[in-house]
Amino acid sequence: MPYTMRNEKTLFEIVEKGSELVVAVRKTKEEATKLTRSLNLGAGFDGFTPSFFTLKYPNPDGHAKGNTAQT
Repeated sequence: MPYTMRNEKTLFEIVEKGSELVVAVRKTKEEATKLTRSLNLGAGFDGFTPSFFTLKYPNPDGHAKGNTAQT
């Protein structure tokens, strides 16, 4: 399974295992679980997500997290 879910305080990140790219963020565990399962069953890029599809968002410390400027 090329995607996993991480709990980051109040958000759940969906992360591509091979590259550690954050491909999505969800507010609830249920939403994150559903998306992670869908990606692992073939709805995504099968672990080869282009970096321009990934997310960038601010951390509580004010630093950006992610890999591109896409919002």
